[in-house]
Amino acid sequence: MTQEYKDLLYSVENGVAWIKFNRPQVLNALTQDLHVELHRAIRQVKNDPEVLVMVITGVGRGFAAGRDMNEQAEGLTGEFRSFETGENKPSGNPWEMALEMWNMQKPIIAAVNGVAVGGGLSIVLASDIILASENATFGEFFVRRGVVSSGLGQWLLPRLVGMHRAKEMLMLGELIDAEQAKEWGLVNHVYPADEFEDRIREFAEKLAQGPAQAIGLMKRLVNDGMSMSIEATGRAEMQADGVLLSRYRDQVNEGIASYMEKRAPKFEGAIGERQWSDEKYK
Repeated sequence: MTQEYKDLLYSVENGVAWIKFNRPQVLNALTQDLHVELHRAIRQVKNDPEVLVMVITGVGRGFAAGRDMNEQAEGLTGEFRSFETGENKPSGNPWEMALEMWNMQKPIIAAVNGVAVGGGLSIVLASDIILASENATFGEFFVRRGVVSSGLGQWLLPRLVGMHRAKEMLMLGELIDAEQAKEWGLVNHVYPADEFEDRIREFAEKLAQGPAQAIGLMKRLVNDGMSMSIEATGRAEMQADGVLLSRYRDQVNEGIASYMEKRAPKFEGAIGERQWSDEKYK
């Protein structure tokens, strides 16, 4: 069923779902309705077998400039709506969205084209791969509003940048640029602004050429391993291999056959052959 969106753009191309916040006039500040639309889009990606990878980015100069403060100010007059919760209806609740992104067995790329602060940064943190334009900036602005981070920010951020840097970002509420974010481990890669969309597309389509079931299990193992013992993680790895060998044997066979035949593998369901190179990825 086709979904209709007002404040975001949704498209699928070559196995990649592109979700673009579309309020460029306010640097894609997040309204409650936009939260709900994003939550709907996350579930649409999860339930679409044709989608192998999800990319979240913004139109214009911003990724997402946090909560729309004009809407937030309505809460001071008692008119602000609280997030509704429920299994069947996407609520837009930041922590529910973060959990669904965390648990989805499809890789999610945050393509940070500009400012990502407050709730916008929380969406970035819940993603699997963070790619930044040289123009990107990052900030935990919640302290500026007298509140704590939403969307599991206090749990996710220290696992990326370390406890002390996380506390600095959370408690000071200051901006860091793309290069500092990369140095701190928040960002995977930083790309020139004029190449950004092409580099994101290249990265996403490489993921979509891979073995989807193995990639999904890798994501699950890494995420679950953050709060598991080394022994439990080892057992989970063996169980995952058992699943691949029993349910997705054709995928494993193709990986072995392509090596023996010195050719690129074509995994079932992937968008094309995966051309691996032994050269360092740049």
